[in-house]
Amino acid sequence: MKEIGISLAIILFLVASCQKDPDAIDPETLNTWTYYNTSNGLSENYILSLFEDSRGNIWAGTFSQGVCKFDGNRWITFDMDDGLIDITVLTITEDIEGNIWFGTFGGISIFNGSTWLNYPTMDGYEYSALALHSDRQGNVWIGTDNMGILKFDGQSLTQQFDMSCEDCNYIQAIAETKNGDIWFGTLGGAVKFDGWRYTTYNITDGLVSNNIKSIFEDSWGDIWLGTGDSKYIIKYHGGRFHSIDPFNDMTVNATFAITEDNTGDIWFGTIANGAIVYNGASMHSILETQGLSDNSVLSMIKDTKGFMWLGTHEGGINKFFPK
Repeated sequence: MKEIGISLAIILFLVASCQKDPDAIDPETLNTWTYYNTSNGLSENYILSLFEDSRGNIWAGTFSQGVCKFDGNRWITFDMDDGLIDITVLTITEDIEGNIWFGTFGGISIFNGSTWLNYPTMDGYEYSALALHSDRQGNVWIGTDNMGILKFDGQSLTQQFDMSCEDCNYIQAIAETKNGDIWFGTLGGAVKFDGWRYTTYNITDGLVSNNIKSIFEDSWGDIWLGTGDSKYIIKYHGGRFHSIDPFNDMTVNATFAITEDNTGDIWFGTIANGAIVYNGASMHSILETQGLSDNSVLSMIKDTKGFMWLGTHEGGINKFFPK
């Protein structure tokens, strides 16, 4: 009886060991593309924003058909009939309470999973929320088109408005660094908030353009800035801005998104030139001929499993796990 008990224990252990880990990466998905579009759940193929929430859901903001949520099995669409303030979803974040914030041309919507709160005005002024970021301190930062930078600390709203630089109040991107600095991409340059003061950097400080469209800090602590009108990428390293051309003389005039994959390569989402992958010494392009559904990449994230999600202009979403 003892031997039978031991054998049964071994069998049960082996069966348990063979159970599928829901977080495991299927080897068949490595270096292969998965496509999401209107044929399999998206409300529209024009994807402006992507975000992964704390529950692992992927949110995709569209140009004219609201926002779509992917729970790992299916897409669900939310639009103005459901409570969303506007059909164009430019940016998405999650606050410390787990509420999802959506920045639109018509203001901000906050969704708690069942009800919506909408904020079409701030202090009586209409605005567009172009960028959102929830920092590690629990603050939500709002980048607007006409009111500069807004910060909500859970209780009150404060504003940073640059009276000397009108273009600096048009906030297109927000990123937080490991040391807690908050960076903003504006039409008037890059702005850094170190917890005490705001510092603005422009072409006189080494930027190749004042039109900062995207910002990302890599795993080494370098900050990458993409522009809306230059072929160069700006790298902030050692307290200085460096202009880098990772595009091998390709005609790249705008970099809408930047992120890093599991191997440490930096990805740049461009208009008409696909995704550019840069390892610090050389680059390679991912175009339609390499499996991309559309050569204009407007949004990009890496999810917690390491998959790259690319939102495109006309081709919906591309999901890819690089080897």
